[in-house]
Amino acid sequence: MVGHSNRDSALKGVMAQLLSTVAHLGARAPVFRSRTLGKWHGLRNNDVMAFVTSRRLDLLQGFLRASDRLADRLGRRASLPKHLDTGRRGEEAAYFFLRRHGYIVVARGWRSGKLRGDLDLVAWENSTLCFVEVKTRSSRRTATAESAVDEEKSRLLRRMAQQYIRQLPSPPEASRFDILSIYMEAGEAADFELFRGAFSWY
Repeated sequence: MVGHSNRDSALKGVMAQLLSTVAHLGARAPVFRSRTLGKWHGLRNNDVMAFVTSRRLDLLQGFLRASDRLADRLGRRASLPKHLDTGRRGEEAAYFFLRRHGYIVVARGWRSGKLRGDLDLVAWENSTLCFVEVKTRSSRRTATAESAVDEEKSRLLRRMAQQYIRQLPSPPEASRFDILSIYMEAGEAADFELFRGAFSWY
């Protein structure tokens, strides 16, 4: 019991410290901007804010990875089959990829309760509502990741997207279906391929 108590305390302590760092960076962002604008001659306000946003995303992503590693080490996370763990890591990476490319993510793993399956990510790109299907592979040696979205899958995603739109206060001006293929090969950085408007509503 003492061992478990010590491990729990260690986990809580590390997570509290990481959360404090994330909050601290967010609180310091306006000060950082005002102090560096004079130093970064020629940079526009949007450039500096984009840099700050990128740094905050880097820190948050690093925090999640560190938390996962710590949970694994302390035996606090359920073990998943390899393909499910790859999918989970892919969807997490997809979230940060989209955020860095200007998407505003509003839902992850959305379920309607009426249909099987879920919408991996729902996000806005400017005034367009995007339903993003994430496909992750650990190798390129077989079929491409995006090829897994066949006609049957597309049909299901259309139906789920319709359910999602129905529960909005008002329909979006425009909407589309994107596919984000991610390749996580051992020893290499993740490779992303984004297909905007990968298939239509009809």
